[in-house]
Amino acid sequence: KLNENYGGDSYGNKRDSKVTCAKHHFSWMMNEVFQLKELTSIGGFLFLEEDYIVAPTVYENIKKGFAYIDSKGRREEFFGVTLDPTDGYAFKVPKEGSEWIERKFVTGPMAIRRDIFAKISSHARDFCKFDDYNWDWSIVNLMSKGYVPFKVLCPKAVQAAHIGLEGG
Repeated sequence: KLNENYGGDSYGNKRDSKVTCAKHHFSWMMNEVFQLKELTSIGGFLFLEEDYIVAPTVYENIKKGFAYIDSKGRREEFFGVTLDPTDGYAFKVPKEGSEWIERKFVTGPMAIRRDIFAKISSHARDFCKFDDYNWDWSIVNLMSKGYVPFKVLCPKAVQAAHIGLEGG
């Protein structure tokens, strides 16, 4: 029903309802998780799709990533901690340098803090009305307007990999 009588986006593209539902689901999920009374003491959450495998060190690396950001006094600069430095094996991980990579957000499994959710929420209209049905490009739109930071921190070691299974 989401796309019933929908003539297409500003480029004339029809929207696939299962993809449109992904953005709605992401929005619902974030609101549910961050607004549950039982979870108000939790400072952040890991978001990933059902077809990811995770390293046994994933939670340790998330904690280390946020500690790294905090130790440098740069919390306002980062959207969160992403877990795949290769973006689905599209890029090679540099061998030299720190154990952390600072880069722009693209997509993928990530951990975000409650304060980032608050920033997204305060610009919900821009998120929801952005003429794209993918949650990640809607986040990038908020980043382009300066509403949320565009930078993410990523461990050099892959912590989550997309295995591409459908149907959960």
